[in-house]
Amino acid sequence: MNPRPPACKASGLERIEATAEVLAAFKQWLADRDYSRRTQSDYPQRLRHLVKLTGGGINEVRGFLKKLKEERRFSTYSTYLKAVIAYSRFRNLPNPLSDLKFPHHYEPKRIVETEELRRFYFSIKSAKMRAFFLVTATSGLRRGEVLNLTFNDVDFANRMLIPRCHTGRTKRSWFSFYNEEAEEALKEWLKERERDRRSNHSSKLFPWDLSDFKREWAQVRRESNTRLRPKDLRDWFAQEMGERGVPDRYIDAFQGRVPQSILARHYSDFSPRRLKAIYDQANLKILT
Repeated sequence: MNPRPPACKASGLERIEATAEVLAAFKQWLADRDYSRRTQSDYPQRLRHLVKLTGGGINEVRGFLKKLKEERRFSTYSTYLKAVIAYSRFRNLPNPLSDLKFPHHYEPKRIVETEELRRFYFSIKSAKMRAFFLVTATSGLRRGEVLNLTFNDVDFANRMLIPRCHTGRTKRSWFSFYNEEAEEALKEWLKERERDRRSNHSSKLFPWDLSDFKREWAQVRRESNTRLRPKDLRDWFAQEMGERGVPDRYIDAFQGRVPQSILARHYSDFSPRRLKAIYDQANLKILT
């Protein structure tokens, strides 16, 4: 039995079908094409939400997306549009929203000051969050990459991180490092972790339920009177390393933005030893 709904007209998709069977098949289609696990989960949810809000008719969906764009909700607009385009490919039909374009919208990023990072850090009460904060800020990695680190992903002797959590085709990772401040915080957390029976059952460096993490982060934000988000740490890292004279290509390598084809052709330039020397020379600091 083919779980895909029958194709509509040759002219394109007229209605989104969001039955459990169709969405399960769509999710499998995404997995077969190496979309990330997050996308495999997110796109079917977006389609289910679209059908709930609009009934699923393409004209109604188009009107909903136009309203999002008018409200300048560009990220939400783009995600819904990507989900519909992927769904039309799954149905082997032309994109029904080809008249809608992705916004070429740019707003300058707010790069936080180091003092704001310090204020946030000194408001943290748990050793676990202190270690996570410093490892994330001084490595430039994404929140999810750090939360998914296992002990096998960490070279403690060289303070090197090797994220292996990406299974899709959109995000990449290479090698990054953390500084001596993060090393001390990590040692403190690992001592405490040994006494935590729940943590000892996990292979992850920071075993954390995401909702618990978000709750603790929000509490520290309130107590420190900051607006700091985990993604701000990644932006701060890039800005700070640039100001310390690190070339963009190496910052991109630390943060997983260099294509694998380039890494393969120029491995000597991006080897762990070379990157460690560049990282250490930058002498990245937060607390002092």
